[in-house]
Amino acid sequence: MSEPAATTPREPASGEPEGAATHPTAASGAAPARPEVPAPSPKLAKMRALLEAGQVEEAHRLASHRDFSDPYLKNAAGVCLLRLGRYGEAVTLFRSLALAANQVNLRPEAPLHFKTNFATALLLSGHLRGCEDVLAELGEDDHPLVARLLRAIERWKASLTFWQRLRHWLGGDVAVQVTLDFPPGDV
Repeated sequence: MSEPAATTPREPASGEPEGAATHPTAASGAAPARPEVPAPSPKLAKMRALLEAGQVEEAHRLASHRDFSDPYLKNAAGVCLLRLGRYGEAVTLFRSLALAANQVNLRPEAPLHFKTNFATALLLSGHLRGCEDVLAELGEDDHPLVARLLRAIERWKASLTFWQRLRHWLGGDVAVQVTLDFPPGDV
């Protein structure tokens, strides 16, 4: 565990409570900063470039199980699986990144794109309800990564016939695949 950052003590301003001058956020009322995302490793940067260039198989070849101690490389490998159509494998991989140890709730510390990648894998593997549950737990409908998945689901629902919508509403499976208008997964 690292030592907390040292702050330069200052005199309290008039009317400030005792001790407020020495607490780094107390005087400004600002919340502590969120931890920064680490700089991508050279391998992750290379995988990202390959994925952006549409060279998914080459990006997937770079991924190896040895690298799975780095969650960002593991996520990139999952994106490769999504884009290769290997949805079941992607669900398994993203489950370990997005779900807490109890395998029920999402990890609060996991980056949002790990969780939306998990939702995407669920959606494309035919588990719409699971995808919707993940998105509901996120509670960030306005975030672009969440909003685009919600729009894809709404377009899918609108494309269903009356009987398919009824079957879906009653909890049955509908044999119509949800299609995305964007490449699945985010690195």
